[in-house]
Amino acid sequence: MPVGAERGLLVDRQPYTVILPDHRLRVACLGPWNYEGRIGATSRELLCTLRRADIQLNAYPIARPYHDHQQICPAIETIDFHTQPDIALIQFDSLCAEMLTDAQHAVIASAKQRIGYWTTEMDSLPPAWHKQCKGMDRIWVSSPRCAALLAGKVSVPVEVVPRAVYMPASIVSQRQTILQRSRIDPDSHIIFGVVDMGDMLARENTAALLDAFARSGLAQENWTLVLVHRGAHTEPEAEKNLSALMTRTTGVHVLEGHVDDNEAGSLFNISDIYVSLHSALDARQIAAEAMAMGKSVIAPDSTDIAEFLDKSCGYPVASAQEMGTASTDRTAPGHPGGRMDEAAMAGALVKAAGAVANRNPAIGTAARERISRLFSADTIAHTIMARLSDVAASTQPDRTMLPHKRRPMTHLPQPPQVNPTFASAQEFDAFVPADGVMPVRLAHDLSWNEKPLPEGAADDWLFFAPHNAYVSPDVVSLLLDAAERRPDVVLFYADDIAAEEDMLDRIRLKPDFDRTLLAAQDYIGAPVFIRRHTLLEVGGLDSRHGTAVLYDLVLRVAEAGKTISRIPHVLVGYKGQRPVADTQARCIALSAQVSGDGIEFAPGNSAGLLSQQRRFTDDACPSVSIVIPTCRSRVSGSDKTYVEHLLAGIAQARWPMDRVTVIVGDDVAGEPDWAKREWPFAFRRVETVRPPGTCFNYAAKMNRLWRSASDEYIIFLNDDANPLTPDWIRAMLGFACDKTVGGVGARLYYEDGSLQHAGIFPAFGAVVHAWLNWPAGAKTYQDWAMAQREWSMVTGAVFATRRTVLERINGFDERFSLEFNDIDLCLRIRNLGYRLVYNPDAVFTHAEKISRGETIPPGEERALFLSRWSRWLENDPASHPRFARGRLDLVAEPEARAWYA
Repeated sequence: MPVGAERGLLVDRQPYTVILPDHRLRVACLGPWNYEGRIGATSRELLCTLRRADIQLNAYPIARPYHDHQQICPAIETIDFHTQPDIALIQFDSLCAEMLTDAQHAVIASAKQRIGYWTTEMDSLPPAWHKQCKGMDRIWVSSPRCAALLAGKVSVPVEVVPRAVYMPASIVSQRQTILQRSRIDPDSHIIFGVVDMGDMLARENTAALLDAFARSGLAQENWTLVLVHRGAHTEPEAEKNLSALMTRTTGVHVLEGHVDDNEAGSLFNISDIYVSLHSALDARQIAAEAMAMGKSVIAPDSTDIAEFLDKSCGYPVASAQEMGTASTDRTAPGHPGGRMDEAAMAGALVKAAGAVANRNPAIGTAARERISRLFSADTIAHTIMARLSDVAASTQPDRTMLPHKRRPMTHLPQPPQVNPTFASAQEFDAFVPADGVMPVRLAHDLSWNEKPLPEGAADDWLFFAPHNAYVSPDVVSLLLDAAERRPDVVLFYADDIAAEEDMLDRIRLKPDFDRTLLAAQDYIGAPVFIRRHTLLEVGGLDSRHGTAVLYDLVLRVAEAGKTISRIPHVLVGYKGQRPVADTQARCIALSAQVSGDGIEFAPGNSAGLLSQQRRFTDDACPSVSIVIPTCRSRVSGSDKTYVEHLLAGIAQARWPMDRVTVIVGDDVAGEPDWAKREWPFAFRRVETVRPPGTCFNYAAKMNRLWRSASDEYIIFLNDDANPLTPDWIRAMLGFACDKTVGGVGARLYYEDGSLQHAGIFPAFGAVVHAWLNWPAGAKTYQDWAMAQREWSMVTGAVFATRRTVLERINGFDERFSLEFNDIDLCLRIRNLGYRLVYNPDAVFTHAEKISRGETIPPGEERALFLSRWSRWLENDPASHPRFARGRLDLVAEPEARAWYA
């Protein structure tokens, strides 16, 4: 502003690229919606979906020739606004810069943000993909597979925005007329499939389908198999053989063309069963459209159609995932497809045909509901609106200070790519003893053949690994360095890599010794390094444990009170999958160590996991005080408060109610009805009304409440938490009564079902909830969201501890009035040597921040937290130095120039 009396605005200080939240988003969409063909149809679908979103839309058609397609409407733009667009959305499919006019290029250039959208499926990146992506601020693709193609190749965000599938109210058709026109018995039932002759795997699946159809005997039951094939003419001999097989198979009707062609499209519409024969091009979309029509869909279970098709809504067929290799194969190079099992396909055909013949609508109804939920126009419009809003919010100069509506993750980021070859690595079979490090070679499955250990000095390090593992050339120096820094350690383990594991788990980074996680899974595996004298002291190796021989050894060393630690480097690798101890053998070894402690082990929340459970008899259940802060926030759309719902949930817990006391700290004056109600537990309400002008201090309030409790065991619950399992008290106190444990956290979900808390780790210069916003059931690193394990930090929203622990650390530090109070509490407990356990068996929903409302935390609290704990966070024993620090999920960052590359 100028100095003096003149108050006119001289300059708009907002950056030119900022999208202000003072208007409906202005979106310019460019695509070939005025042309025929499947890409044109896709463009029209996109246009219709965009019109359902709450935006202003300018739609620009392709005014110049679009390949050899015909125009179906004039190339005239439709205009909602006449100002600068906030976002330009360009449909990339088969589009090149020369097809756009100068005016359209100017529209794209003037937009504050530019999004390139590949709406159709891609087998490989188009030749000019880098030119298309140039100048884009982000890329949209229609499926996770397409996102994987771009992973690591572009420097801008890649997000999945699926295509909408329009849900027909009903299929109105002249079935008999269509069949007669195609010279098919008008009383026939129809099985429909599309064959891409240029796809080797599709040809092989078609041959399997033809044999399966013949085997099924459906032709004799008046079923007709309609196959639409696209003649690629790249493999004439293979096409000739397949065509001959089609001709001699009874009940097969062949068309050449595309599913959008009149005759083929009509037969598709009236078909009873659709069989997907390949995963290239538009197979995913056609399968979704068939499901939207209520058809029975048969598809390979190893392609991305399995993302939305399972046994509840279709007929997935057992298949082996294979990669295209031939230069003429549309699946090449490296494109995943599913080679279907012929017998399984025949079974699926018979089963699907039986449901049609018996007029059983269950599968078709479930298919329609599944597609409606995932891909309806309204669902995709909502996804697009959310994506566009995120784009706009990303342009704000101080986004962290703006109100932000949390949205669940719909596309999970890909893990860093690592493809070990071990080209110059040495196998453990060839490892030569050096500097007191003696190799002990195990079988490839980690079992021991009782071969005598190599002789040597008592202080030697015995190095255990499978004989066919590959070994880092630095293994000896790194072991000796670690031993010099930590002379108290008698057993070390190190990280490993396995070439054929899922990319997320390919590198296994291991936390420092975690006895809780060790019970849950064989996270240590190999390599293991142990002093010879320690091995003898604990009784040596016990071959009776089979593949769990090392696992049993580590358990016995820990039980003996010896020090165990990690070497945070990848020191062994496997060309196949990594060996792990058999679950049953682990269970036997664990049970031997805890015999008589009242602890048992059951199958965990995911394959290969064990769940540690403490047996409580009713007369041995300890008394517990449950402490709840509230400001009486109401549940959205209800006249009830969150605290009422929570109290009702506590009343349903499987725990003797005469051993439960609930203490509610109420910020609102006056006794509410829920406080007067008869509860099965002891109930006490404490008024925590603040004097006018006093700032809210969560830590001070919680200190007042826990100090008023009389029980040794205390559980903190935010009032907007709600238990989803009745055994949550048992799950939390089962660990809290262990004197080596200082606190126990739970698994929390947002009310929309996405993950909120499964542990907290260092990232983004502070700390974050691991896998925040991840969809329920999504895979996490080493399945740790589902595994009992130790973290240095867990949320205080649901937290069990003991009064003696709280007294020892003097409770919450009240300088952390709003944020970091629970994290600081955890770290002070952990710093005293206690373990902090996360138990996913205790499951809650948590609305988050309802207990205190939305208040921006003071900057001095963050500064105090980082000043106190930054060194700990840099060396967090529950995390790992090579975990990515700029993501919400745990992923291993591959080392540059690693020995296993």
